[in-house]
This record gives sequence, structure tokens and C-alpha cells, in this order.
Amino acid sequence: GGGKRGGTGAVTMAEVELLLTNYDLKRLEAYARNIVDHHIIVDLIPVLARLYFMNRLPVPLSFTQAAGLLGVGLQHRSIDSLAAALKLEPRQLLANLNKAIVRMSKLLRSLREQQAEAVLPTKRRVEAEPLGRTLASHLTQGAKQAGQAQRDAAEARVAGSKGGALEEGEAMEEEYAVAGDESAWEAALEGRQGAIPASISLPSSKKKRLLDSEPAYKDPREAEPPGERRRSGGKGKGGGGKTPKKSPK
Repeated sequence: GGGKRGGTGAVTMAEVELLLTNYDLKRLEAYARNIVDHHIIVDLIPVLARLYFMNRLPVPLSFTQAAGLLGVGLQHRSIDSLAAALKLEPRQLLANLNKAIVRMSKLLRSLREQQAEAVLPTKRRVEAEPLGRTLASHLTQGAKQAGQAQRDAAEARVAGSKGGALEEGEAMEEEYAVAGDESAWEAALEGRQGAIPASISLPSSKKKRLLDSEPAYKDPREAEPPGERRRSGGKGKGGGGKTPKKSPK
């Protein structure tokens, strides 16, 4: 529309939030994408018309688009009456009104994006620095470390198996060791005068170890009190007491 309209500059997002809610802005975007009909946003057209004619929404509109915004938004005229006054078809008037609202919706969306960018952290430029070593050297070092770990594990398993074999060998050596020490053999061969004996008897240390390790046998009756032993002693075979003599017939 011609003429210069008064105002205090472009509208800010803080002012828009006082006039329109997030739901209102979503309805405008849905209408701009032809998702909903103009009846869904008819209550928002007066707000947009006031902002436009106060020069708060700096968007370029044609005469027909501005006339449709003025008639519907500020004069509250119906589409049919306004189309008849402008000598247009109702669908032509709705198409021009849709173009005007699409441009204003884009401006409002850009204001929202600017507000979101203002609260986001600033971008920081990251400069890529070359590595001190090549990838091949890192891979080679990792392969060496893995191989050394495998070798250490194998050596530990071999050492463990050798230790078990040594213990088993010591047990067998002790089991089949020749009994007696040097003094016992000298005592056994004394007086043989060089003759080879058919057999030699030596005291077995294994039996002694077994006797030393096994507890001595204890009579279970020793654990009984003295009085109990005396009573049980009288009940043995034959009574344990004096047998009454039979009178001669």
C-alpha cells in the first residue's frame, strides 16, 4: 500500500510474545504451509494487520494483499463482501491474503530463530593439529604390546604346570625312596665279611611316620566314668562275677 506508516521500527520477539502465543505462531505456520484453512487463523489477522500498518512488520505486500489484510483484519469484513468491493473472486482474495500471511509468518519465524541463536553458546573454531606419530606407528606399538601380553600369559601357564610336575615328582621320590640312612646300612652290613646278602632288613621310617601321624587307639570305655566301668564290667560274658556253685547230687 502507498504512503509511509508510522512506527518505532521492526517488532521484537519480546513484543510478539506479548501479542501471540506459541500456539498462535504454530497456527500461522500451519496456514502458511496450506495445512489448515483460513478459518483457523481468522482471529490472528487483526493482530497482524495492526503490526503491518504500524510499520512493525516490514514485509513487502502488493495493493491487493494489503487491501485484503485491511478489510479482513481491521474492518472485519467477510471474504465475500470484500471480494465484491474489490471486484475479485473470493478465491483470488483468499490467495492474496494467504501470500501476505506467508510473508509475515516467515518474518516471525526468523525472529524466533534469532532469539534461539542468542541464547545458544557461541561457536568455537577448532583447529586440527597433526598427530605427533603416524597411525601405522600406533598400530605397530599396539601389536607389540598385545603380543608381549600373550607371551607373558603363556609363560605363566608353563611355569604353573612345571611347578605341579615338580611337586608330583617329589611325592613319588619320597614314596619310592630307599629306607634307612648311611649309618643304618653300615650296621646292617656289619659282620658280612664281603658276602652279598640275599636280603637286608632295615627299620622302616615310613611306618614310624605313619605311627607318629596316626593317633593311638583309645578304648572307648576309658571315656566312661569309673562307676559306669565297674557296673559294665559285671555284665560281661559269664556275668563277670562269681558263678554260684552247683550242689552235688
